[in-house]
This record gives sequence, C-alpha cells and structure tokens, in this order.
Amino acid sequence: MNMNGEPDRPPVGDSLGLGDSITGLFALNGILMALYSREKTGRGQHIDVAMVDSLMAMMMSSFAQYDLLGCDNVRTGNRIPAGYPYDMFAARDGYVFLSCAKFDEFTPFAEALGMPELASDERFSTNKARLENSGALFEIINGWTKTRSRAEIIEIFDKKLQLCAPVLRASEVMDSPQVKAREMIVEADDAVLGSYRMQGIPVKMSATPGQPGRGAPALGEHTDEILRELGFGDDKIADLHENNIV
Repeated sequence: MNMNGEPDRPPVGDSLGLGDSITGLFALNGILMALYSREKTGRGQHIDVAMVDSLMAMMMSSFAQYDLLGCDNVRTGNRIPAGYPYDMFAARDGYVFLSCAKFDEFTPFAEALGMPELASDERFSTNKARLENSGALFEIINGWTKTRSRAEIIEIFDKKLQLCAPVLRASEVMDSPQVKAREMIVEADDAVLGSYRMQGIPVKMSATPGQPGRGAPALGEHTDEILRELGFGDDKIADLHENNIV
C-alpha cells in the first residue's frame, strides 16, 4: 500500500482484494504445473501458496530497485516516472485517462488538443521537460477536457492514435457493447437473492467453455452430494449429521 496514492498524501489501501484473487490464480498455476509434472513423472507433490508471496511476486522491480539503487518506490498517484502526459483528466461527464502513445513523440497528442504549438513550447518539447512541468501541462489538458464529453475526447484521441480510455462506473461497464459481446455479464439465479447479473468467465475455451449461472451455495448445501460421491451411504451420512460431524 505504500506505493498507492498521491506523493503528498498518506498511502491508499487496495479496495479490490488483490491478495485473495492473485493468490488463487497462483494456486491454480501451481495445480496445473503439478498435474503436468505428474503426467510426466507419475509423482504428485505438495503445493504451498501464500498471500504475501503472491503479492510480492506482483511488485515487479520494486525489490531489485531498492537492492541495486538504494531507493524505495514513491507514490506517484495517476502518473508514472517514465513520462508525461500519463494522467486522469476531468471531462464534462466524468473522467478520462490520456497518455502519449510514445513519450518521445508529443506532437500527435498536442494536435489532438488542437494546440500543436505545445510541442515546440520549451516547457513541453521534451519528455524530461514535460515531467518537470507536468503541473502546468496538466492544467492545460484538464482545461481542454473538462469542456468536452468523454465520448468526444475518445473520438478525437483515437484518430490521433493516442492512448485514451473513459473512466467507467460499474453500471456503465455492464451496459458496454464490448462487455456484452464478450459475454462478460451473465444472468445468475440464487435461492435467496433471486435473479441477478454477474461477471462471466474471462477465459473463452472452444471445447469446454463453461457457464456460470448460479449463486454461491449455502453453507453445507452440497455436503451430502459430495459425501455420496466419496462412497458414503445414506445411513452413514445420516449418522454424521446426527453426531454433528457434518
């Protein structure tokens, strides 16, 4: 969390639960690798995956940077130390993310703003200069974006092949044509909640596509079913329930 947030503000926490989801993905990778190894060697193995280990693996060059250069990562907010512009800007109806396609080629970005003269302004003519004067450049870009809608801005920047994206709320994502085309919002049924929409499966497989369609099971909902699959008879299952074992 020390890396998240603005440089002059306290660290910002992660609201996505990345530790849980990333650890699950690493565990899945470990399981698949172990299964492949078993196919080759005939031997199984123990798989040990921890949340801290998984999060550390996602931190890219942070530790090597400290070990080699003696400096920790610093909070940069929406920006990155590699170049500018790379930032979030206010639009008339929300926010947009904008960036140069290449930090050493600012002219197309300036042309998208309708201000080609910015590319020859000594404050912004090089990437180094733009980083040093990012505050002034932000005000210029933000003054331009806040008078236009997100759709207008995206259309203009797309034509100049610059990086751009609207900042979307969950409700807007759910109604996105791209998301619908990818079947990433599907109907699900829950015994308590009824019918609702949820995320689909991000991995599309031609032979075994899979299909989410039901809510999370209630506590113990499938206990008897699983026990039967394991070979337990009805009498034994009833005995386990009677003795509060399951």
